[in-house]
Amino acid sequence: MEDLIFYDIECSNFEKFVCDVANNPVNFGLLLDGGFAYELGWSNVWHIPAGNQAAFESFCASLPGVSLKRLDLEKEYDKYYKKKFPISAETLDLDSESVVAEESIPFVWYFEDGTQLLTEGEIDSKGSVKICIPSGEQCQHSTPHVHIYYQSSKMFSVSLVNFSVLDGNTKKTKILSTGLELIKKNVQKERKWWNEKTNSKSHFIKDGSGQYTDTIEFID
Repeated sequence: MEDLIFYDIECSNFEKFVCDVANNPVNFGLLLDGGFAYELGWSNVWHIPAGNQAAFESFCASLPGVSLKRLDLEKEYDKYYKKKFPISAETLDLDSESVVAEESIPFVWYFEDGTQLLTEGEIDSKGSVKICIPSGEQCQHSTPHVHIYYQSSKMFSVSLVNFSVLDGNTKKTKILSTGLELIKKNVQKERKWWNEKTNSKSHFIKDGSGQYTDTIEFID
């Protein structure tokens, strides 16, 4: 597992912060690990690859109303990761392995008034590799994308425009290649899902035959 830096992030406008990070040309590899946070009994824990620490902290220092608190959680995360993945994911036969996820996907938020919010919709899978599309985007102008999960942990964000990796540990080559195979195989279904089931303002345009192209437009 690569070295990670952990943060508690506080900001006056969280939606703007997420958009600023998403629209920055530098891919910091910033991830919110909900499973690890839940294990600690905290509301959130963010992490980035250690090599991006200086660039990320400099970027955050340039943003008004954003403060970072470095968290010393490397040992705790190492224990959590080894418990979560007792076998190296790269040595598994993803066609036949039978690891059962500890948590279910999609994730659903339940509110006091009884309403529910679907935050991830599973659209395809192969073994424990799952392709999910977020229904609620904090940054509604973000690049259309899907998430690759291994078991119940988000490993990658992948663009539905050109299949580039927007976020994630690219050393996990077997999980990534399996996920990309699924995404490319079902890209028409995924682009349709993105247009119809997310709150994003970026939508794919159809061609004359009704197929979704890799061109997007923004709808206010």
